[in-house]
Amino acid sequence: MSNYRDTIEQWSTAIREGGELPGRAEVYRELVHASISGLLHTNLSRTHALMGDEEWQKSIHEFLASRTQQSPHFVDLAAEFAAQLNTQAKISDLAHYEALCLEVETTRDEDTRRLAAYEHNVLLDPPVPAVTFVLLDRNPTDGAVRPQEISASQYVHIAKTVI
Repeated sequence: MSNYRDTIEQWSTAIREGGELPGRAEVYRELVHASISGLLHTNLSRTHALMGDEEWQKSIHEFLASRTQQSPHFVDLAAEFAAQLNTQAKISDLAHYEALCLEVETTRDEDTRRLAAYEHNVLLDPPVPAVTFVLLDRNPTDGAVRPQEISASQYVHIAKTVI
């Protein structure tokens, strides 16, 4: 039994630190990386474009190496990835915004409204420096996410009623 635990610990360490894995385990690591990368690209496509491929892949690798699973649901990966990004504020803002859009789109809650405040206007492509308050809601008819830029006073008023 001790040998089994040692093997699992060695594999876990190799996976986290990017070490060499025996046999097919390396193939599985590459498949997991490609799957997660593809999933995150689908959900955070503007963030990926803004970061560029090299920084994106590096961030995916860091995310997988340091991540402690918070949720077993794939839909939650975008928010977890966005939360751990250590990059420019406009990229972090955009990643959070895209993850929040996904949350609004997939939530089963009756109240689909979400509020957020950003240092950059994430509604523009690319984001520009400007404090921006956003209200996200899902259209009950077609399920589309509707972002709206709102004023600071509207943000405060809505925050009081939502929270």
